[in-house]
Amino acid sequence: MSKFVRPESLSFPQVYHTFKAKNKAGDAEIEYEIKDLPESLFEAALELLTSDFVPDETICAAKNITSNEAAMNEIRYFWHKLMKGGFSVGCFANDGSNDLAGLAVMTVFNKGDPRPGELKPNEQDTKDILDLLRFVFNEYDVYAKYNVESYLSECAMCTKKEYRNRGIGTELIRSRTNQLKALGLQLTSTAFTVIGGQKGAVKVSHTDGFQISYDDLQKKYPSFDFSKKNTEFLKIMDFKI
Repeated sequence: MSKFVRPESLSFPQVYHTFKAKNKAGDAEIEYEIKDLPESLFEAALELLTSDFVPDETICAAKNITSNEAAMNEIRYFWHKLMKGGFSVGCFANDGSNDLAGLAVMTVFNKGDPRPGELKPNEQDTKDILDLLRFVFNEYDVYAKYNVESYLSECAMCTKKEYRNRGIGTELIRSRTNQLKALGLQLTSTAFTVIGGQKGAVKVSHTDGFQISYDDLQKKYPSFDFSKKNTEFLKIMDFKI
């Protein structure tokens, strides 16, 4: 099938969701906007993912990926490539600072696409991560279950440390309902690897599509160390409008 592209009629940047929560200092309530991530902020987004996402994300942490600079560069290249697709979103503090408080690297997968994406890494750590994720995706035929040809998916989501405990991750997930409508898609499906994302997805009506325990993944992929996991399962969770 043809590759799904962002509709030309959809203006950029598109605001998908607004909500109110405490400001950075925590002493006042402000409005936040979730909208398309502009290319001018790609580098800032990559720095945020590197500093505040990678150390806490279960699969990256299980590989201690921050200690492998070459592997980190490959992953950053992959994220940058996904951002250029035009589906990623940022959460911005609407208090005059326009601070990037969080973001989600989003993509649209089409039936027949390699998941989690086209990347031919040189580093063994990166290869191992991709192998594990491809195994998980291949265990669950989301296209057949929902009778869709394309779906929206998150490949990384992060809240800046200074803005945590404000529900920003949940609101980023919530915004996907309006993003789906704007794109003309019906389904979002994401592999949630940490407990925070899984709880946030439940709050906004996502349901479990597939799950596998980290103990089972550890047996299949012994080069990973999942001893610091904060949830028992990796879950693919879905929401269809």
